Amino acid sequence: MRMGDHITRFMRIVAVAVLSLAITGCEDAESQVNQVFSEGTEAIGSLFSGPDPGTTDGPAYSLPSSVRLAPAAISSADATEWGTIDTSTVTDGYVTVSVINSQNIKFQVLCGEMSYNYDVPGDGTPVTCPINMGDGYYLFRVMQNTSGNNYVELNAVGTDVWLPDSFSPFLCPSTIVKYDANSACVSKAYELAA
Repeated sequence: MRMGDHITRFMRIVAVAVLSLAITGCEDAESQVNQVFSEGTEAIGSLFSGPDPGTTDGPAYSLPSSVRLAPAAISSADATEWGTIDTSTVTDGYVTVSVINSQNIKFQVLCGEMSYNYDVPGDGTPVTCPINMGDGYYLFRVMQNTSGNNYVELNAVGTDVWLPDSFSPFLCPSTIVKYDANSACVSKAYELAA
């Protein structure tokens, strides 16, 4: 059983015991809550036990030789009027789109009931967008403005996404996390990690 499962189970037990106390109002329920809480915290504490935090049991940390940058999966040359959508990097937490179109273009990333809209330049410059709504079926849409707030779909691609972890969408530069190898934040990260 994973640590998160233990914590969730513990919280459910405490919630049931507290509800029992609230309904019955008796002292017996209060002692049950105290007992469950005591046993649960001991169990959770045992999940965190291990070697002294001041010791190490693995190899020494070494700084990476380069910053992880999103590879240019598509280039300006790949751009079309309807938009080129590259989903080959979805397991890394991002998708790239490139469009050549003189109209106002948006790129929409949808998963379930959630969606994000990103501005896309019409000059073919590739734009990298994070896949930050967890695992599931995603729909990626290139949308062209027709008038006011009205858009029409030019291109769409759907795929299932299973991310290795929730941090993946933010470990490469994108429209919301912009940096390159020469950015001040990268220099500071290397300084702090050293």
